[in-house]
Amino acid sequence: MSFVNVAPQLVSTAAADAARIGSAINTANTAAAATTQVLVAAQDEVSTRRCSAATASTIKRSARRSRPIRNGSCWP
Repeated sequence: MSFVNVAPQLVSTAAADAARIGSAINTANTAAAATTQVLVAAQDEVSTRRCSAATASTIKRSARRSRPIRNGSCWP
């Protein structure tokens, strides 16, 4: 028959250590969550004008390039 000897002080110390580790992990998770959120794009006047103009010109170029394909025999 096997016997298990337990030292209550060691079990108590291990439980306290586990609680401290859990608390540290929760704190780290909370801090990391704030840095992984997506930030809003620049909202100043210069950025929005440049982005809007660049986006509009890109869409226009794309539309011009795709018109011949859409009107051709490749598309139903």
